[in-house]
Amino acid sequence: MPNKAFFDDYEQVFEGVVVGVNLSQSNDLVSDEIANVTLNESARKIIVSDGGPAYEVRAVVTTIFKGKQPSQKWLTIKSGCHNEAPLLLEKGIFAIDKHGDVVAGYEHQSEFFDYAAILRDLQNSLTLER
Repeated sequence: MPNKAFFDDYEQVFEGVVVGVNLSQSNDLVSDEIANVTLNESARKIIVSDGGPAYEVRAVVTTIFKGKQPSQKWLTIKSGCHNEAPLLLEKGIFAIDKHGDVVAGYEHQSEFFDYAAILRDLQNSLTLER
């Protein structure tokens, strides 16, 4: 999840509003889940985790904290722990590294991510830089 301490390692950091979500690049998310269910019980236990699948998100940038506005229309979020797709019109904080990898945190992820605190820290940092 995004946090203030590691934003220095990213080229671009911004807040945005989600206007589109593509749950998987191949659109086979449901087929993949059905295939996993058909595996034997021991294989299913290996697969079970809190990791989420990769997805793409389209966001309208509302505030840029570092770098410039992203040039790509869709941002690819890799699969990983606590990687939950956002709701449409939900606010998110996005960070993009020099390799183009994106980390995102959304308002609804309050169990793992204090959105308001990170946003406040970023806004304070932006004010101090000016």
